[in-house]
Amino acid sequence: MRLALLLALAATGCGVSRQHHPYQLKTGFTAPERVAIAPVGLTTGTEILGEASRALVERELIAYLESKGHVSAAKPDDVAKLWAAAVKKLGGAYSPATGQRRPKVDQAAARAVLKALEAKLLVVPVVVARDAKLDGTKARWDGVTREIAALDWSFKGGTKAISLRIIGWDETGAIVFRSYGGIAFPYEMKGSRFVPRFELKNPPFDDVEHVREGVAVALDPLVARKTE
Repeated sequence: MRLALLLALAATGCGVSRQHHPYQLKTGFTAPERVAIAPVGLTTGTEILGEASRALVERELIAYLESKGHVSAAKPDDVAKLWAAAVKKLGGAYSPATGQRRPKVDQAAARAVLKALEAKLLVVPVVVARDAKLDGTKARWDGVTREIAALDWSFKGGTKAISLRIIGWDETGAIVFRSYGGIAFPYEMKGSRFVPRFELKNPPFDDVEHVREGVAVALDPLVARKTE
């Protein structure tokens, strides 16, 4: 399983700095009512999630945006088809000479998708591994705190956890929003305080509420919470 391999390799580091909730939002930009939501992993060329987990993340994204008064312009898979057609017309997402992704193609594809759907914001979600700080029996990263299933001891150090990265493209092809929200801590701590061991939970995405919170954290700078 690609997710298991990714996190197993990443879990060897310790002592990472504490993660806050990083985001960037273009000054003065306000989320429009009509938005296009891409499928998870649209621009990465790889997919580390199983179909059920991918569908869960996309469902929570759509539900959260709609709860804040925003309308999804199309299904994520339909957005992907428009994106693929635009990229093909532009000669491909990667340079044949260098193998590097071509940012101008992404910009033009974003413009084409938004024009076709008559929307003003393209939301592109990507699931990534991010640094998490372990403190006692809690893991903290990207705006969330999770209690770790552990033995009768605490732990300090660092590992990797799973976050949702959101990139927002406007109708000019510019990136106007970038944010992260923690959606899953995929490990249980085993072993002893002297020889700690991380074991991947199966499945790693086992809590819908955690995914829901991470989605809200990632999107909140773009879509302010309603006043209670």
